[in-house]
Amino acid sequence: MEQYDMQDYGYLQKLNNDEFVRIIDEMIDLEEVAEAFCILRDRNTEKALELGTAIIEQDKGDEYLQASIWNFMFFEHPKELVCAADKRENEIGRALLDDMIMDLTDSEADISRDFLCKIASRYNAIEPEDRTEMQCSRWFLEQGKILTKKGYLL
Repeated sequence: MEQYDMQDYGYLQKLNNDEFVRIIDEMIDLEEVAEAFCILRDRNTEKALELGTAIIEQDKGDEYLQASIWNFMFFEHPKELVCAADKRENEIGRALLDDMIMDLTDSEADISRDFLCKIASRYNAIEPEDRTEMQCSRWFLEQGKILTKKGYLL
């Protein structure tokens, strides 16, 4: 059985906002980045939103960090996160895509048909056997729940 070396990030509580920004910008330890981001979000939401949208739009870190940022910020700032994801040039990773589909299905966020089609296209590009690991299911897209709720039909 593999043992994980659980890092204690308690020291982060003593840092100032500039130090959080440095940790987030450097992207050395992605768990530390996620912890620093959470603390920064509580202390300075606007700065966290700026950094979080850049992480999603510019594909920084990995898909799990991006999914965490999405989860930390989406329901407070859906428009900004959808905009960042829509501007993204790189392919959306499965972890982020999974959270996006789940959250957008349960959200009242105003999203464009083009963005919904982009999400559906990315989902359809994933191998069927790989989709089984995702929390969302094909049902969301096949039944059109997300699209119907938003007033769109593909």
